[in-house]
Amino acid sequence: MDRFPSLLELLKPSTPLFCSFFLLVVFTSASHAQSVSQLIDELSGDRPLVEGELFNIQLPETGEDRHVEILLKTADSEIRLASFYVDGSEATLGISGEELWGPDPGRVPEGQVISRIRNESGELLDLLTIQNWNQKPSYPTGGSHLEVMNRISKKLRDGYPVEAYRELKEQEASAANREEEAEWYRLNASVLDVFARIDRVQGPRSKRELNRAFELAPEDSPVQTRALIDRAKRAREESTGSSDAAESRRALIRSLEDARSALTKATVRGDRALAAEALVEIALTAAARGWLTETRTAVESARELRGDLETLWKTDLALAKVYQFRSEYPLAIEHARSAVEAVEQIRLRYSSDHAAMFQRREPAFLLTELLAQNGEVVASLHASEFLRVRNPGEVPPDLKQIEALAVEAGNQFTIQVMVNCGTRLLTWTTNDGSWNMNLEECEKGELIGFIESLHSSRGKDLESAAWISSKLFGARVPVTERLLLVPLDELRRIPWGMLPVSGRSLMDRTTFSLLPNLKSASRELSLLPAEDWLSLVDPDAPQKARLPGARAEGEAVAKKLVRSTILSGGVATVTELEDQLHGKKVLHLACHGDFDPRDPRSSSLRLTPDQNFADGKLLARNIAGWNLSDCRIVLLTGCETALAGGLGADDLAGFPRAVLEAGCQGILGSLWPVEDEVTRQMTLHLIDCARARISPAEALREACRSIRDKSTTDRVSGWSGWVLVENGR
Repeated sequence: MDRFPSLLELLKPSTPLFCSFFLLVVFTSASHAQSVSQLIDELSGDRPLVEGELFNIQLPETGEDRHVEILLKTADSEIRLASFYVDGSEATLGISGEELWGPDPGRVPEGQVISRIRNESGELLDLLTIQNWNQKPSYPTGGSHLEVMNRISKKLRDGYPVEAYRELKEQEASAANREEEAEWYRLNASVLDVFARIDRVQGPRSKRELNRAFELAPEDSPVQTRALIDRAKRAREESTGSSDAAESRRALIRSLEDARSALTKATVRGDRALAAEALVEIALTAAARGWLTETRTAVESARELRGDLETLWKTDLALAKVYQFRSEYPLAIEHARSAVEAVEQIRLRYSSDHAAMFQRREPAFLLTELLAQNGEVVASLHASEFLRVRNPGEVPPDLKQIEALAVEAGNQFTIQVMVNCGTRLLTWTTNDGSWNMNLEECEKGELIGFIESLHSSRGKDLESAAWISSKLFGARVPVTERLLLVPLDELRRIPWGMLPVSGRSLMDRTTFSLLPNLKSASRELSLLPAEDWLSLVDPDAPQKARLPGARAEGEAVAKKLVRSTILSGGVATVTELEDQLHGKKVLHLACHGDFDPRDPRSSSLRLTPDQNFADGKLLARNIAGWNLSDCRIVLLTGCETALAGGLGADDLAGFPRAVLEAGCQGILGSLWPVEDEVTRQMTLHLIDCARARISPAEALREACRSIRDKSTTDRVSGWSGWVLVENGR
């Protein structure tokens, strides 16, 4: 295998971010005098994205190669922001803000920035460059067409398609020429392509919009080149989703044709960035065909043109795929791991994991699958944790911690992790102090189809339930009294309790709850509190039916639980709720709810309007900003309050993610619309369980079994959709 440049060698200056400051560093050698003409005292990330260098480093001619690093020094660590290898000739390094901080610097911690220059002989010089960096993320501002399109493109890239779509609509009639109009259609096609993930009718429309962009764009314009690259990517993705081998080949041929045309146009224009993007598509398509030489050639050319992290992870992904195609698994694993490492560096530069991972999870999926195929049980489980959204500063458990979790579980409880890799369903389960792994082969989309069918039937599709259970559990029946499930993506939409396992429902076999990640399995949580409840019930929500059962829930809380507060009717407002939050151990919200799959953080609970919230909507993003660190659990006895995911990388996006972000230990809600009487019964059982001092998982199990057993008809939809997500066990 030819040697490719290291990660540090590939970090070259890219699109600039700031222009407000200029620093000149004059360096002769570590043993000679040097001067700093201007020191940046303080810099923050809330400045608009504009063209220009943040500072530059001038290096005189020497007889030695030099290694230049830009480092962020915090109280307890050094973070490498950029790195350059420079030969002995005279050189000027122009350092842009985006090269240092990435597109959204809000995740980078505060600290000082230094420029470290090391000679080949080992001489070292540290120069203070920025006295104080503080984190304040921003998107580009400005009202020109170019600035608006740039802002929309960044929002779309970062997983905010709804915001991008709204801004696009505001600009619909403002195009001044054909090129601007073409760019509008191209971006609109990209937005609709994202929406097509949850609404298939948007797919054909997206294709038409992209073709319209190509037709409108002037010949050999950057917009036409971008449209060709977009078309190439879509054709390649279509090929992977097709079960028809001939159609798949035709799609790959179309992809190569468009990518090569884009490369030709970009090369003629001298546009290195677009040429690199076209080469990346050529590499990925050649990899899908199993063409090693073509893949490697395209990878090398792309990296020569542009050595940024984005190009790096995509080209490593292409190499991993072509080696996987050729069954050369050690090399495939090596490049998949390199791609994941590059993505993790990108993740550091974002304030939001969702934004960083929206388009960048494929390497972690591939690495997880490759390691599993190679029989590396713990290593593959470790790789799967890089698929999950993490809080700033949080790192996934390492191999030793994962092994220790299995030992800790022992025979007291069982942890089961599940990941769908498309054509393989992977499960890892603790057993007698170690991890067991199982791989189940599936047709592409088969698992998702069964989950959608079971969910849409509200638990009544027994055939789908049996198929899902056979893949997830089979003969590997949980034998402990407590089961901790760690699913990913669409697996979170499963009504777990009703799945048949060896002739009995999972609910009858064991107590279970869902975890946000593997690390949370090591945290032991408290029991369900029997005091300090805050209940908001039966608000006067506009255009929504009243909920007499919910009012009865509030009356039961007031009667049976001490130091509880009840808000109902006209006082059940967002403002009043916020005023009463302090010190509450259980937050109980019995009202109408709506899940928004396009924008899960805009999912809402419908409360009584007030002067601060005229529509009465309590959004998931509002809850995320609260302080619920004193709260053991949030009980959302409304419709679709446990639904999560939607578009993007965050499979808990919606109320579950919001509640966990606010510091609460858990959330109980429903996967689908529920009847008022059923929620009343559920709450009454939870109240009794709180007084009996048992865990929320046990309380939910007892409540569901009671509702099921008392029902005079087969009302599986009434109890099976309730889900508990806890940030520990």
